[in-house]
Amino acid sequence: MTYIKPYLRIMQDCAYDTNKDCSVSGKIKLLNGTVWGEDFTTYYRLILDDGTVMFVRTNSVSEDNTCAEMSPSPNVCGVVLYDINGIKKPNIVGKDIFHFFVIPTGAIPVNYDDCYKNKAGWSCANYILAHENMKYPN
Repeated sequence: MTYIKPYLRIMQDCAYDTNKDCSVSGKIKLLNGTVWGEDFTTYYRLILDDGTVMFVRTNSVSEDNTCAEMSPSPNVCGVVLYDINGIKKPNIVGKDIFHFFVIPTGAIPVNYDDCYKNKAGWSCANYILAHENMKYPN
């Protein structure tokens, strides 16, 4: 976060404090309607000036400066969940929350091939970029 924060317009920096009203921890659903039971204490949380919320989690970096593997992508240095309308509803992955990997050269949308109405929806940012719509298949 030390490297990223200078480039962001931050309204509220909640860091790892889950007591601050900076996110909808525990209230996020997956595209298929199930509640996502992630431990949000591992995510650094920020509300940006435009009201969007970023959840950021870093991965370990080895001595040779390579990052952990998160299938299907090698060398993932961190994860960003981006909630485009902040703490407002619907708080659903693939509708208003999108998932990106941070790699040594930038950020890429996750590509798990799960952007279907009956699946989790982690790769919907990738689907939107490829298809230019949110008409997810069944």
